[in-house]
Amino acid sequence: MQTDRVADALRRFVVGPDEPVEREWVTPNAVTLQTPRYLYRAAPADWLISSAVWVDAVIRVLAESDRGDLVPTFGLLFAGPGDPVYLNEVAAMAGLGRRLHTDLDPVAYAELLAELHFPTGPEDQPVSRPTVVGKLILDAAQFAARFPFVPAEVLAARPHAMHAGGRITLTFQSYVRYLLPDFGSALDIYDWTVAAADGEPATWTRILAAERLEIRG
Repeated sequence: MQTDRVADALRRFVVGPDEPVEREWVTPNAVTLQTPRYLYRAAPADWLISSAVWVDAVIRVLAESDRGDLVPTFGLLFAGPGDPVYLNEVAAMAGLGRRLHTDLDPVAYAELLAELHFPTGPEDQPVSRPTVVGKLILDAAQFAARFPFVPAEVLAARPHAMHAGGRITLTFQSYVRYLLPDFGSALDIYDWTVAAADGEPATWTRILAAERLEIRG
């Protein structure tokens, strides 16, 4: 892990312009920055894209504060000597989608969208800053066994990529788990469709498939 590059990227892309860095800690596999608002912890991520041969490093950043479960999550991808890809930025993720036609695993791309770009409002903003982590549903049967209260008709099959006419269409599902205001927790489930023409940025849409499914047991 090139900690100097990671620290620089944190300051450029993640830390807010009104957040002076008060302290910095660096270890061989982590960079931590403290500001008046957050404690930013950056370390190698276990995302699927980390195994791609063209990826030098992929970093997950957690912004911890005294606000309990409110933990914004960020992603940085390093590939070569140039600037990293700031994975929370909509335009950057769309551009990364060009590689779906060459050397980017569609499931790895779906995983990044699920965690870093689930809905936080009625429309995408130039930079999305999720405050609850979304997760890709990789196997519907395993998901149903873990959460048996989810209606069977809500769940689709595994993520699926279809190639036709120089265009890739990727469909998948994700979920968000969150605390309820009074007691307990719940799930929201989203249906995603990603489209990428050869040589063009990817686009995506999301539909809320199920809302506030209360977790039992």
